[in-house]
Parts: sequence; C-alpha cells; structure tokens
Amino acid sequence: MLHCVAGPVDAPTFLREAKWVVETTKTCMKESKNDGAKFKELFRKAHAEKLRQEFGIVVEAVTYDPPEAMDPKDALTYRDPTGRPLAPKLPPPPLDGPDVSLTAGKFEAMQKAAGAAPGNRIAADCKGRRVVVTNQSLVHQILAAHAMAPIDRVYGTVFENVLGEKISTKPVDVVKPFTWVDRDGNRLKPLPPGASK
Repeated sequence: MLHCVAGPVDAPTFLREAKWVVETTKTCMKESKNDGAKFKELFRKAHAEKLRQEFGIVVEAVTYDPPEAMDPKDALTYRDPTGRPLAPKLPPPPLDGPDVSLTAGKFEAMQKAAGAAPGNRIAADCKGRRVVVTNQSLVHQILAAHAMAPIDRVYGTVFENVLGEKISTKPVDVVKPFTWVDRDGNRLKPLPPGASK
C-alpha cells in the first residue's frame, strides 16, 4: 500500500493526494534505481516529510521491516471463525513532536487548521506534549512505518487507528438484502397501489 485518503474529502483534496502519490512514486523509482528496499525506505521518508510539511509534526520513518514474528500457520495467530488470520494492528511510529524549524505562530496556525478538520483528535507526542492530529496526518504517520506493506496487513491499522472502527470476527447478519427478490432468486412483481402484503 503506497497511500490512502482518509475521507470524505473534496475533489481538489483527492486530486492533490493522487498527484502526490504518483509524483512521489516516480521520484522514488528514479532515486532507488530498481532497489525495492531503497524504494520502500524513500517512500516511508516521503510520508514522514509530508506529515512535517503539511501538519508540522515530526515522526521518524521506519526504514526497515522487522522479521515476521509468527508464521501464518502458527497456533498463536489470531483467526476469524473461517480460519483466516485477522489483520494485525500494526504500531504507528511515535510522534516526535512539533517541527522545531517552524515558528510558534506557524505551528499554531497548522494546529488550528487541523483542529477545524473533520475527524481531528488530540494525540501525545513522545514527550507527552499534546498535538492535534487529523485522519490524513494519521495516515502519513502509519505509512511512515508501513508503506509498501500488503494491504491485508495495513487495513486493520487504518480502520482502527484512523477511522476508529473495530475489526470484528462476527459475520454480518443480513436478514433480507434484496427486497425485490424472493428466496429462490425470482424477481417480485410490484404490488398495485393501495394493496398491502
């Protein structure tokens, strides 16, 4: 996964983020010279830099992936009722705090803008200082550590850390999803006006 947009966002924001990921991919491909590990490192650093530039918050990009702790067939791997492993909740890198190269006024303006964004919340940096983060800044924080990870490893973290949704193993219970078809799949005829079931 290279990037995601924590929506809903307007069209110009979506276009700006799409252009950023395309241009960043081109730049990282050129600089990495066909070295996949270098590409991953550069892309993660690009997310950390975008977080610093747009939100004034510093995070250290994780430029390596630690070895996989568990085998997918390991008895300790969490699984849903069908036996599939659940998406892990990957830890985001800690926030180092505000960008010290910014003036206090500039950082305050960035924090005020973040405070006006939908889905904002307060987070603590590694020194316990409070900063306002938005859904999009959380995306950059997570991807500064996990860009290029397969989406099935990252989606759980995005759902829980960014969107605030819990991943569940409970199946969806749909009583009658298509009201215009009967149990055999035959299309029902509409009732005449004034008629009741």
